Amino acid sequence: MKEYNYKEVFKHAKKIAISHKGQVLSGKSNKYPSINIYEQPKDYKGFKDLKYPTAILCDYIKELDRYLVVIDIDKLNYSKLLSYSNILPELSDIIPELIPIEIFKEAIEDIITDTYSVKTPNDGYHIFLLSENKPKHKPIGFGIDYIDGIDHIKYGTSLKYVITNYVWNKRLNKEYYDKLDGSPNSILSVSNSDDVLKDIIKALELKGYKIPKPIKVNPINNIPILKMPIFI
Repeated sequence: MKEYNYKEVFKHAKKIAISHKGQVLSGKSNKYPSINIYEQPKDYKGFKDLKYPTAILCDYIKELDRYLVVIDIDKLNYSKLLSYSNILPELSDIIPELIPIEIFKEAIEDIITDTYSVKTPNDGYHIFLLSENKPKHKPIGFGIDYIDGIDHIKYGTSLKYVITNYVWNKRLNKEYYDKLDGSPNSILSVSNSDDVLKDIIKALELKGYKIPKPIKVNPINNIPILKMPIFI
């Protein structure tokens, strides 16, 4: 299998300026684009910018003839989910089934030594892959997301980008995305990233865990509802 240095991949991927600290201070999400995914601020300088964090679009990269894909493992906020259980009683049934981040870590320990992977500020993981064939797998559920640039609104998410370096927190400090110890500087190219995702799901199932389906939330106020399929 072929490998590409992550800096080369990032160079060819579309860059997106993320909210600067003034925008975060005014209430904008620290993971939202400063403008949008298609338009960047005139003073944006790319990966070395000290004002704007940088995200990259997970999509087809023409120069590499491959699709950039990220498997996103999240450490879930149990207290936040519990606070919504009076609005959506189904949450009370799902919370006991949620997979601890420690179990996810065991399930991904092999792949993170094969491809560039980072620890997120919230103690989650981003696993970077290049897929020779277009990914087709649907989004998964609580604790794991599949960022492949394909519009998945009908399934529950439309996230198409991933942050690469840092974000501003509410205290206006930088929180970093750090490369994992033992993870290489190269991104693994595979025939289809769907297969890697399936391997992780299988590893979880062998440990006796099944990923709960996503609960639907309102994309405007992030409060659970029954008919708008957007991930928490």
